[in-house]
Amino acid sequence: IECLQRTAAERREQQQYQSLTQDVLDTSKEGVVVIDPDGQVVWANETTEELLGINRNNIQGDDYDRIAAESYQEYTSGDQTLSDLVTHSLKNMTAEVEATICIPRMASKQQQWLEYWSGPIQTGLYAGGRIEHYHNITERYTYEQQLEDLHAVSRELMTADSERSIGETVVTAAVDEIGFEFAGVYTRKTYTGELSPIAHTTNENTAGIELPTVSEGDTPVWTTYVTRTEQLA
Repeated sequence: IECLQRTAAERREQQQYQSLTQDVLDTSKEGVVVIDPDGQVVWANETTEELLGINRNNIQGDDYDRIAAESYQEYTSGDQTLSDLVTHSLKNMTAEVEATICIPRMASKQQQWLEYWSGPIQTGLYAGGRIEHYHNITERYTYEQQLEDLHAVSRELMTADSERSIGETVVTAAVDEIGFEFAGVYTRKTYTGELSPIAHTTNENTAGIELPTVSEGDTPVWTTYVTRTEQLA
């Protein structure tokens, strides 16, 4: 009876562990990798596969240093790669490592930015090992970079010395920093009422647009920017 009770208790613990990893941690939007004291991968969740492009079934029980060298060389953080950071963390098992990682654009997805944290496991079955977290911060990072770029544009505008330089600064920022496909700046001559483009730029998808000089009429430029009777998307 005692043996059966012990077996039943072990099965319950195993089921609870499987439920924790499969039902709870696997649904996390944050990538998680657990490494044992010998530097081998114990477990990785599904989000890790999505963020880092690795097969968790293939890496389980394998040396994480080798996996990083094979799979993380293209993921960068400044002058370092994610492979370098993983190697550093495995050589310094008690240290915490934090970085912002750039995942380059691939055929199936856009460029991404990840917040990387790696730290020691202090207690329990895997004490002496490490746990890693990968958090997707692409939206926040892009927004922060955009703000920095626009601050730089604002400083350029403050020192601009002509209408043309102002126009060129604005249209370049609109396409390169904000992401418009096309941007143009017109001036209107007081005496003739004529609209003339002083600067315009496009992204690669809309290259080759020619801007006309407009005087009166019902063209989109005139009705949108002068009489304001037409709205364009």
